[in-house]
Amino acid sequence: MIKDILVNMNLYFDGEDFVGQAQELSPPKITPKFREYMAGGMGAPVDIPTGEVEKMESEFTLNSCSRSVLKQLKVVPGETVPFEFRGATVSQDGNKGKVVVTQRGLIKETDYGTWKPGDDTTLKVGMTLHYYRLTIDREVIHEIDPVNLVCIINGVDQTAELRDALGI
Repeated sequence: MIKDILVNMNLYFDGEDFVGQAQELSPPKITPKFREYMAGGMGAPVDIPTGEVEKMESEFTLNSCSRSVLKQLKVVPGETVPFEFRGATVSQDGNKGKVVVTQRGLIKETDYGTWKPGDDTTLKVGMTLHYYRLTIDREVIHEIDPVNLVCIINGVDQTAELRDALGI
């Protein structure tokens, strides 16, 4: 059976609703970090997970030159910006659901594309993330907070023992 097809979406950036403006989202790739390990008596090196993930980045595209988004660009340390994508899904059997991608980060790049009279104007925004959560039908699938060493996958806090060992 065909399930959970994304049929529509909307962006909320720093609390502002961008209905009719969000064209595209590229959520972050979640890539666990590994280190190679080799010791005496072993026949080959093996990869060992480190409890970390690679730096998370995300992109979204608007069909407008949003003043409120552009004003959030920062070149010095400061507050991160919250943004959320909400998607509606549908399955072949008629069941409907929702997907929520919650992120917090800094604008890393703005790309205005090419401007031509009569053509659509887009604004592509690249973000470097300090927080990411993926929720599908109210179930938290991923919650990653690298600054606080939190990595919850399918309800299991995989870094809780690391934090405990470090006293944080």
